Amino acid sequence: MKNKKYIIIGLLVSISLFSLKMFNDYSLDSIISYNSANFESLLVNFELFTDNKGHAEDLSEFLSQYRVKKISKFEYERERDLKETKGFHVFVNPQKGKTTMVFIYGDRLHRFDSSYYKILNGPIDMDWVNDFIKELEQEQ
Repeated sequence: MKNKKYIIIGLLVSISLFSLKMFNDYSLDSIISYNSANFESLLVNFELFTDNKGHAEDLSEFLSQYRVKKISKFEYERERDLKETKGFHVFVNPQKGKTTMVFIYGDRLHRFDSSYYKILNGPIDMDWVNDFIKELEQEQ
């Protein structure tokens, strides 16, 4: 009986810690996992490639102003018709490790490890993003 009590307490503590982590908010640039020392390349909207660290740093600095909170897939899809929302796709390729792929639409973010986030102080400034994309296009 005593062991059962400890198991239940352990489960409750584990669930509580998981819940606290689940509801924390994060800086958007930390979700994208950009690391200048390990940077290889950046791909935007499946077609604009750059290996210029300056572009990646500009994007990271821009995204750092946004805060995100993890949400469920249901919440991600429920609140907004994402097909009607302007957005963009970013792939960050490191020299070592896994590529980080994110789709950002308005105030929603989908990271391709099946993580979904709400941008708390969004939506994303698409004028800045469009200017950034134009700059990348000019260098192609």
